[in-house]
Amino acid sequence: MTSERPEPTAIAPLIAEAKRVYAEVGLDCGDALLPPADDTAVDGIGEALSLPIPAELRAVFRVHGGQGTVAAGVTGLFGEHRLHTPAEAIEHHRMFAENCLLDPLPPFPPPDDEWGYWVPDLIPFASWDAYDLCIHARTEEVWEFIPNAGLIRHRPSIAAVLREVITAVRAGGEPALGAMRGPP
Repeated sequence: MTSERPEPTAIAPLIAEAKRVYAEVGLDCGDALLPPADDTAVDGIGEALSLPIPAELRAVFRVHGGQGTVAAGVTGLFGEHRLHTPAEAIEHHRMFAENCLLDPLPPFPPPDDEWGYWVPDLIPFASWDAYDLCIHARTEEVWEFIPNAGLIRHRPSIAAVLREVITAVRAGGEPALGAMRGPP
């Protein structure tokens, strides 16, 4: 692990901090969170997709096993992005694998001046509208994927995403991820 990526045990305090910060400013991003997912459900993601489960993703699911739908707007644990259940993670991965794969598969990661494409090693874990936050099963980097544009945002870890939305709210903004990548 790099110094940018904290130990997975640091995820639970970041989630608690995000929920606290959201509540302090009257946001419902911490609403409708489900109880922890059991290890069988989380291991089922890896079995269904033939991928290792990143430690940070496992840590998230040990705190909350997903998030129900709440009112329209910015309402997800990850700001705009609502946390998937393990079953939804599998469903979104399969949908993207069936509809968004290029053949042959280009190299990964895409160059900074390219939007990118679906990558089978990504596990979707949160979404809003057509935008999915996905963690790379091997590098544990987080990428935001949208079917009609590809990979549009990149962060080093789930913890970095949480810190970014917490910082945005504390600064008086909305809990949204910053600049997109790729061509202007």
